[in-house]
Amino acid sequence: MKTKTEEKKQAPVVKDFGSPAEFRPFFIDLVWESGKAFAKKEVKAMFTIGGKPVGDSTSDFFDLPKHKMVSGNKELLLKWAFCATQIDVRPRNTHVFADYVLPAAKAVHKLDTKEKLLKAADELRTEYLLGLKKIIKAQKVKRAA
Repeated sequence: MKTKTEEKKQAPVVKDFGSPAEFRPFFIDLVWESGKAFAKKEVKAMFTIGGKPVGDSTSDFFDLPKHKMVSGNKELLLKWAFCATQIDVRPRNTHVFADYVLPAAKAVHKLDTKEKLLKAADELRTEYLLGLKKIIKAQKVKRAA
């Protein structure tokens, strides 16, 4: 039987990804769904890519829109924008918004101002929360039956 000290010493379960491209949408969804900002050290402790620790830039939430697979995907970009302004608010997001997010939103997704982008992100979040409420309500009804 293990003591509490021995249990604490066990390494946490680490989820491995094959590539940064697989990790990025997962990371955005993790922040989106959990409503929690993650420090780089937390990300590095929880995830690996190809068996190696997640790198600094990949574990930095604000570096994600620099990659076309994020900025080119409207839903991911909106999720990132919501999280960067409502959940994980740090000074770096101003620079990333100006250099990566707003140009992609305008060119690829026809959202030509920060206000339009954030409004679309808020609408997506509202849809998401309404969907969660429906799922929870359905589960309660199913349990009651």
